[in-house]
Amino acid sequence: ELERISANCDELASGVPTSFYSALQLLQFVRVFGGRGCIGRFDQWMYPFYQQDIDQNRITQEEAQELLECLFVKLNHFPTANQADNDTLRNISLAGQTPDGSDASNELTYMCIEASAKLMLPEPKINVRFFPGSPPDLVRACGQALAKGANTLAMFNDEVAVPSLVKLGIPLEEARDYCND
Repeated sequence: ELERISANCDELASGVPTSFYSALQLLQFVRVFGGRGCIGRFDQWMYPFYQQDIDQNRITQEEAQELLECLFVKLNHFPTANQADNDTLRNISLAGQTPDGSDASNELTYMCIEASAKLMLPEPKINVRFFPGSPPDLVRACGQALAKGANTLAMFNDEVAVPSLVKLGIPLEEARDYCND
């Protein structure tokens, strides 16, 4: 395990992540070295790393879930006491729409909801976006997480948010790609 961690760190020291594991490590490095605020559309930009590893049998869904949960645990480490007293705004936006208006949910969307419901930690804040094309399973997954007592999961309505952003002058494709901060 330590050799794998070392290889990930070497990879990131000289280039871009090439696996789900190293992409998660890069996110952790950004946070440790001062990155603050919104994490963004996590399931959109991390999914290609996850799917590539799954397709090439480099990782199982269960291993990826464990790594994701480890990241969520690390997101709850506050190096100073005064940071723990404040909302860190570590929002992760999930699902919603792609810039072309199609459903953006994927397997990683559900994995994040599951991790949040299982761990019941204050960070990250899970923001799940819905629109008329959202799959019913997504509503069910959020309902199950909330029924377990998850209190960091929020649901957002793209039918309200997207037109409001367009009204402000944001192009439709960009408005569909919003995340909360």
